[in-house]
Amino acid sequence: MGLVTRNTKTGGNTTFAAEYAAGFRTIKASEVDADFKTLYDVVNGNLESTNLGANAVGTTQLQNLAVTAAKLGALAVEEAKIAANAVTTTKILDQAVTKAKLGIQSIVQSFQYGVLAQQSTGITVTPQQVLAVPAISVRGGYVLCVASWGAAYVTTGVSDLIHMQLRLGGSTVYTITRQIYSGDSGGIGVVSAPTMIYLDNPGSGTHTYTIWIYRDSATGVVNFQAMATATNGVLYAIELS
Repeated sequence: MGLVTRNTKTGGNTTFAAEYAAGFRTIKASEVDADFKTLYDVVNGNLESTNLGANAVGTTQLQNLAVTAAKLGALAVEEAKIAANAVTTTKILDQAVTKAKLGIQSIVQSFQYGVLAQQSTGITVTPQQVLAVPAISVRGGYVLCVASWGAAYVTTGVSDLIHMQLRLGGSTVYTITRQIYSGDSGGIGVVSAPTMIYLDNPGSGTHTYTIWIYRDSATGVVNFQAMATATNGVLYAIELS
């Protein structure tokens, strides 16, 4: 009903004091009743925002669960009003998270690496481990494995196939094979150890990645040579998401 106004009395005034001053000195029951009825009509279910003072509605005046989404103004809910961990995956619209919203290193969940020691190891037909990464704990995302070397396969007078394996635990997940040729007239043959890049999906848990090497033939000598004057080699394991 909006703001309440008093009813007009017999003399055209809205207050009894003004009526009295104008010579209308009889207070009529009907006029008193009319003023009270106007108040009753407003109070009994017809109060509007104009009838309430600023900040008159506090928490105790609101019924639990009574504030619906339609009652909230645009941008009314601020960060301070949202509980920690309240925004779950189902609350986020598909493709709504832009690059600008991602924190620095936010797509890297876990990271480990192992460094190759200086060595000259004879490669045999039996696989042997040359490098390991400390155990990495992942939440179930893809793991990017990258091996880079300052190392080589070295032989004198031998041609053979050399195999480099990436293992997850005890299982081989990726293999790179290189052919090594002896030099002319029994000279030295050298092949750089291959860079290895592999995207694995090991599942959640704690995992260990290792590098193993072996050759096809037992004839002659082929060494895995890690140079002392360079970064000998490194294997990275990085969970991406």
